[in-house]
Amino acid sequence: MYSRGDEVFFRVFRNKILFNKIFDYVQRRKNSVIIWDKYRYKTLKNYKWGDLNLDAPTMIRNQWFGLLVDRLEKDPTFDISYIDLWDFLTINNNYHLFRRLYDRIPTMFKNIDRIYSKHIISKKSRKRHIINTRENKKSDTLLDSCCAVKNNFEIIEFLYSKKFKFSSNALKNSLKYGNVKAIKLFYPFFSREFKTDIFPEVIDSIVYHGHFETLQYLEELNAIPTIIKRPIICNAIQYDNFEMVKYLAERSMGGMYVDPRYYPYELRNVPVSKMKYKFTLVDLAARYSTMNETRLHFYLMETLKIPYTFQSLYNHCKRGNLEMVKWIYKDRPQYFEDKDKLKLLLKNAVGYGHIHICEYFVSTLKVKPTSEWNTATHLSLLCKYNLPISDTNMSIQIIQSVVGQLKLPTLKSLVETPSTRPYMERIEFFRFLENSENSRYTDQELVDIFNFLTSHGISVYYPHIFKHSVSHSLPSTLKTLISKYKSHQKFGLDCKIFLAMLKLSFQYRDTTILGILLDNTDIFSNTEYKDFYRSYDFTKPFECSFESILYLFDKYSDHLSITPDRQGIIFNKTIKLYPAIYTDKSLYAALEFCIQNQYEFLDIKCFTNYFMACDDLNSLQRISEEYSVTTPGIYVHNATIILKFLVRNNIFGEEFHNNRDFWENYFTNNSNFKFCDFKLLLYNCYPTFLLLKDSIFNALWKGKTLYNNNSFIKFFTKTGEMTPQDLEIYKREALHSNRKFENDFEYNEYSRHKKLKKKPNKNK
Repeated sequence: MYSRGDEVFFRVFRNKILFNKIFDYVQRRKNSVIIWDKYRYKTLKNYKWGDLNLDAPTMIRNQWFGLLVDRLEKDPTFDISYIDLWDFLTINNNYHLFRRLYDRIPTMFKNIDRIYSKHIISKKSRKRHIINTRENKKSDTLLDSCCAVKNNFEIIEFLYSKKFKFSSNALKNSLKYGNVKAIKLFYPFFSREFKTDIFPEVIDSIVYHGHFETLQYLEELNAIPTIIKRPIICNAIQYDNFEMVKYLAERSMGGMYVDPRYYPYELRNVPVSKMKYKFTLVDLAARYSTMNETRLHFYLMETLKIPYTFQSLYNHCKRGNLEMVKWIYKDRPQYFEDKDKLKLLLKNAVGYGHIHICEYFVSTLKVKPTSEWNTATHLSLLCKYNLPISDTNMSIQIIQSVVGQLKLPTLKSLVETPSTRPYMERIEFFRFLENSENSRYTDQELVDIFNFLTSHGISVYYPHIFKHSVSHSLPSTLKTLISKYKSHQKFGLDCKIFLAMLKLSFQYRDTTILGILLDNTDIFSNTEYKDFYRSYDFTKPFECSFESILYLFDKYSDHLSITPDRQGIIFNKTIKLYPAIYTDKSLYAALEFCIQNQYEFLDIKCFTNYFMACDDLNSLQRISEEYSVTTPGIYVHNATIILKFLVRNNIFGEEFHNNRDFWENYFTNNSNFKFCDFKLLLYNCYPTFLLLKDSIFNALWKGKTLYNNNSFIKFFTKTGEMTPQDLEIYKREALHSNRKFENDFEYNEYSRHKKLKKKPNKNK
């Protein structure tokens, strides 16, 4: 229920004029308020004006800090927990809002610092626990986390003046976020461990975010170590930060040439595998640079006089930097003379899909293609320069990768090029067509590709493209395939393929594909169908949607038959209605349709289990009017719906006598029972309850699951089923079982210490 303050608040909230003047910081879309999740990358839910419940976590998650402070100041009953305050301080950088909140509830801020520093989770923090220590580092304090927010030094200074606790993480977070004032505040406390412990952890973030002021201040303090494992400039090169590289190089900061791995290496007659760790800073820049970025490379080579090696060329081919590849070819052409190294360069360019690098190698360097050229992109390059394919095994690799990403322009170049045409004629297209959820082609694209292939005499693998057109709902392609197949093929289509297509079309609500298939049942031979009918396994029927059933009985009722002929392609045993492919509304409609028309297409067991799992008593009752419903033993963990069904039909007594073991086990040994089950049993089946009474009370006395549940004891005491004498027995048994455990523990501890005392001393 809303309080009076909530009513006033929502009156203002629903008034658009007041809302626009007061709540300008609330993000809006048309007439809805958008609530974002904690990562703020997707909409969680859209609320209308009167449906929004603005609690503290919602306001903090959407950064409505002004609204949070206003609500807390004017509503003394507004609920805010310690964890809400923690989240507020780790996001907010507005000092005035923080002071208003702190002046309103200063004790809660002090409790966070006091309790969390001792790693204790309080259960008295209004309605929620304080902070889960598993989600945060134990060494973090509130002041440490505040240092991880930009432009909030006033808040940090205020908490420091109030003697809030802090650790070395306060300095680490200040360094990572470039808060120079906070660094000046905390550095004197941790100056000794700075060079050895703190600096190696934070230098990566400082260089990545480009905190020049932080580096300048550390340089003034002489706090940057002179000997480090990895030079700082390597981090700057790795993040492709040219300004940071220039800043470090001009000041010679961070030990540029300390690491022995980074030294010049010239090309010698050494195997490529041994060149793995021998590269310079220029080679490192080539490894992490973006495409067509040359400024950093020339600065390192011309200004700092750092040489490059073959590793640079290798990395440029890998990153697709064509400008640097051309420059290295003019500067050191000997790198391109070694066949093994040239093959390695080409493998990199092909593997990462840099077609412009491959084209440069083919056009300028006259490089012949190898087995690595197995994608459609590079295959089109072969057609462009009319290059021959010499490797026969390579054709299989080409087609396996090409057909999955086949486009009509590439296909035309492959078929019309003299060097590749012989290989295209030996291949059955669409044999390796990828089977994904979304088709790579539209309906018209696939029709154009199919028509082009058949017009040029290229063989097509019909079974796979048939299945593809049905599974991705491509009616134009299916019609084209059927007409071409009838006119060109001498033999009928395999019955297994045709029935597989029928099986797929039955599951869809769109009946267009189903109609096309049923209109063309003459696509397969009648003789083959009779042979197939004798060996068909009817224990696995088709899963059919309700729309397909209606469409089938409306327009194609003549296809339903028991005799195995061409006209009766579908028989009663081949299709079944399954609940898994329905919505809730169409599921009950399918049930009513089959019951009224007396069609035996229902899988009664699946429907019964589905309604039991959904707790749908009305649908279960409707099934029981026409079919026999049995109690499945697998629902021992959720038998409430079965119990309601049996009670409604006054057949629980009979069912209990038939399956007494099942129900005794449910009421006494099941850990997932519900309280309403006992009420149903007591109020509607009292004779059966009397038979189970002793077993239930024994479970209350001795069972581990029911031991701490006092609601059962109160219920049976209030209804008079458990007398005071029974209650005393229950308490005595419970205390006895607990005391017995303690005695066993004490006895085991006593025995262990006694054995330790009797052990002889080996030192003597």
